[in-house]
Amino acid sequence: MIETVTPTSNSILDNEIDGMISVFTESEINFYESIKPSLNQLARNPSSESIQNILNISKSL
Repeated sequence: MIETVTPTSNSILDNEIDGMISVFTESEINFYESIKPSLNQLARNPSSESIQNILNISKSL
């Protein structure tokens, strides 16, 4: 049996974003910061619609 693990933290991604932040304008940073909680929630708890869209795309390949 294959065991998989889903990370509970995006620490690697957060570190990459923090390193890239210097190339963004202040308005881009503010926009990202405003949507970051919603993006994190979606990453942790995707909606049924999101899951269905992913499945539909993978079936079409």
